[in-house]
Amino acid sequence: MISMIIFAIIGFIITLLLLVTVHEFGHFWVARRLGVKVLRFSIGFGRPLFQWKDKQGIEYVIGLLPLGGYVKLLDEDEAPVPEAEKHLALGSQSALRRIAIVIAGPVSNFLLAILLYWGVFVIGLQSLIPIVGEVVPNSIAAKAGLKPQQEIVSIDRKPILSWTDARLMLMGYLGDKNPVPIELRDTQTSKLSEAHLDLSHWKLENQSKGMIVSLGINPYVPPDAIQDKFIRTKQYSAFSAIWPAIQNTVMMTELTFTLIGKLILGKVSLEMISGPIGIAIIAGQSFSFGFVYYLGFLAMVSISLAVINVLPVPVLDGGYLFYYLIEFIFRRPLSKKVQLFGLRLGLLIVLGVMIFTIYNDVFRLFT
Repeated sequence: MISMIIFAIIGFIITLLLLVTVHEFGHFWVARRLGVKVLRFSIGFGRPLFQWKDKQGIEYVIGLLPLGGYVKLLDEDEAPVPEAEKHLALGSQSALRRIAIVIAGPVSNFLLAILLYWGVFVIGLQSLIPIVGEVVPNSIAAKAGLKPQQEIVSIDRKPILSWTDARLMLMGYLGDKNPVPIELRDTQTSKLSEAHLDLSHWKLENQSKGMIVSLGINPYVPPDAIQDKFIRTKQYSAFSAIWPAIQNTVMMTELTFTLIGKLILGKVSLEMISGPIGIAIIAGQSFSFGFVYYLGFLAMVSISLAVINVLPVPVLDGGYLFYYLIEFIFRRPLSKKVQLFGLRLGLLIVLGVMIFTIYNDVFRLFT
């Protein structure tokens, strides 16, 4: 138990420090390249634990609460700007330049995800072949006709090589009404067959059971699982790993947008959302499994951070992006009154979501 807590803390701290630093560095780097004066680069919020200044006068801060970060730019909306420095202020830049600064954070996270997946594929990822063990009676899997010792070959005509592939593919069909076709191969006779999973009532509310188990499938894990015949390895050369890394990033991005859309439409239960505690637990688990698994986890969280930040919610990058796009299209900015109202509304939304996700995390710990 103590080791799990230690792994969770270490994994969570590394995750936040890396992903937030990369995200904020994207804003920081582009702002400086475009000639906007940077006042502060902060990882974390609240009382500074460490702070220092460089030769350009930029203040670097590590805050007490490691739940995000920010880059403070010279801006007339926040404080008076001397006449001699007005050309260095954010408000003096064109809408396109401000758009570039805002979008640089999420883009940095997408690029990091590609790099992380590249590392996963170069190192090589070993996983159990997705063979069905036991099938729980009256479960979704049982009603679809799945039987023990069948290997999952494809889901909706897309190849499946591991249980991880199966989980990610099925996540995209949460709440869908149409049955999902799944191709199976009997491990004894090699005979192929097709089943159809009805996921319309698959809520995935108790994530502690695991996605596959919640369908009524207990994965086949033999005593001799270390034998090659039950293990499949994904590994590429340094050059050939680039394309699958990009493909994985695109696929995870599409999946994240799909799930967010289903959450908004009520097709997916809000109880599946995880907060900082949930992320820490998963970070610790992946950290304990090994370096390559932790890289894959980091890539997924980096993509999630990027996607969430491009949503058109004031306070997030996407909110500012929305304001600047309106200004670019209509050649004039929204009124300060409208922007201020949006920021307050966005802050309430973000705080509400944070409180709800933390409640979800705590609830799962005691159920």
